[in-house]
This record gives sequence, structure tokens and C-alpha cells, in this order.
Amino acid sequence: MASLNDTRARQVIAEPGDRAYWTWSVTATEPGAYELVLGLTTYQGDSNRALHTLNPPITVHLQVENSWSNRIASMRDWLIALGSVAAALLALYAFRTPLTELARARREARHERTGERDGYL
Repeated sequence: MASLNDTRARQVIAEPGDRAYWTWSVTATEPGAYELVLGLTTYQGDSNRALHTLNPPITVHLQVENSWSNRIASMRDWLIALGSVAAALLALYAFRTPLTELARARREARHERTGERDGYL
């Protein structure tokens, strides 16, 4: 009998009645409909001489509604945009006084250049 810890794709069955076991862990990266196909072929000893191939192969239909990697990827763009807006607002808040002074100084310089007076001369 094949060992349960044997992870090789090809396992030796020594005599009739022996069994081989395989397990799989399948992870979808995106939602959608998937088809998993298991093809099984028995070989003579350690040779490449095929004795029998399971025909038709076993097909497993799998419907994935959502996956964690897809959720994270879709949230990533949204989080980047949100972070950019927050950084821009924080920068405006942090530099509000220098920006206001700059705008006031430019306005006064423009008034002096054009000769506009406020009426108190």
C-alpha cells in the first residue's frame, strides 16, 4: 500500500488491492467558473508503458464567487486613491498659513504694479 505521506505524482502499487492516495489544495486567484480535469494512467512497474488510461477523465466543475486575492486587489486601487486624497488634504492643511501669506503678498504686489489705490492716499 502506498504511504499517505508519499507526495509523488507517480506511486507504485505492488500488488492488486493496493491503493494510492493523492490530495490537492486548489486556490483561485479570481472569481469565475473553473473546470478541473483529473487524468489517471496506470503504468507497468517503473516503466513508461501505459497499461490503462481513465477515459473520460474525471472533471470537477468549480464556481468561485470571490477570492481573497481578488478582494485585496480590487481594494488596493481604492485605498491608494483614498490615501492620495488624504495626503493632499493634509498637505493643504499643513501649509495653509504660508499659502495664504503667499496669495496675500502676490495680490498686494499686483495692486502696487497696476497703481490701484484703495482710496486712502
